[in-house]
Amino acid sequence: MLLMLNAALASCQETKVPCGVEIDAVHEDGTPVPNAKVFARRTVGSTPNPNGGFPTDVNKMARTETDSAGRASLMYHASSGPEGQLWIRKDGYYPNYYPDLDWKAPAGGSPNAKWQASLKAVMKPIKNPIPMIFHRTCEVQLSEKSKSYGYDLEIGDAVAPLGKGKVADIEVVMDGTRTGSDLEKDQDIDFVASIRFPNPLDGCFEFPSQLMDGTKGSALLSDCMAPESGYQAQLQRKAVWGRARAGAAYWEYEHSLEKKGYYFRIRTKTDGSGNVNSCHYGKIYGPVTLLPGLKTRVNPPAVHEATLQLREVYFNPTSNDRNVECDTTVNLNKKLDEYGKPFQIDRP
Repeated sequence: MLLMLNAALASCQETKVPCGVEIDAVHEDGTPVPNAKVFARRTVGSTPNPNGGFPTDVNKMARTETDSAGRASLMYHASSGPEGQLWIRKDGYYPNYYPDLDWKAPAGGSPNAKWQASLKAVMKPIKNPIPMIFHRTCEVQLSEKSKSYGYDLEIGDAVAPLGKGKVADIEVVMDGTRTGSDLEKDQDIDFVASIRFPNPLDGCFEFPSQLMDGTKGSALLSDCMAPESGYQAQLQRKAVWGRARAGAAYWEYEHSLEKKGYYFRIRTKTDGSGNVNSCHYGKIYGPVTLLPGLKTRVNPPAVHEATLQLREVYFNPTSNDRNVECDTTVNLNKKLDEYGKPFQIDRP
């Protein structure tokens, strides 16, 4: 019995394993960024919850600084989960943030082995942030299939008579099939929405992005300037719902949308030779998704088949200015949120 008890106690003892991360802070051209401050919050253990339920994480903070080669390293001995967060800051640059940094210990938990993650952080300099019109969410309600709905990206509303918008910066048309209209039953929905830009040379240009909750890297997701050319005149989104159609491939597609942002050029006017005289630029951090609605006969009835949703839309009100580096302290959008306060801009 004593031998069995000793064995049980030994198995309960926590093994502290060396874990760490190496950071390379670089400019956009790959040259090193020295003297950048590195802050890390690491989970190094847990304490039991006296009221039951999940235990409470024990976190510790660590700080260091990049050397002349733009490099820094942090090491700690983990006795519990490897999760951690890391920030990199330097005056004159946008901060980098990594919310789910995974500093896993080596396989088998050997206390003599080391596992070190490597992280390349691209530090984007603060250049010329400008006030912009920012909409946290733009929604185009699609009540009928095969009908074109115009939406004003400056005002953030559908064009009249459906809303207060004045210019149809985008036109959205949806088609597809729906089976069933009962709230109590599963519905099969297969919709495709086409987002069209009405003027020649209007369009969107894709760039890598991330959702707010999954942001990894610089707070400035886009470049400071929108591109001069390469804009697509049309963008499509699909919505699949119901057991018959929604498979792994669709959920992979949904997840991929979280990583896509767009620059846009709208209201383009050209001369007789096709040269741009005037236009407006902006960006959408995204995601851009199509959300199917329930169309039922309950009171009051649903008024839309689906909704096209655009998250974090930035509009530069100055004509011909490609600058999309937003000053987060000023929102030119005068709309108020549900609490009667101006919408805050979280990211430049």
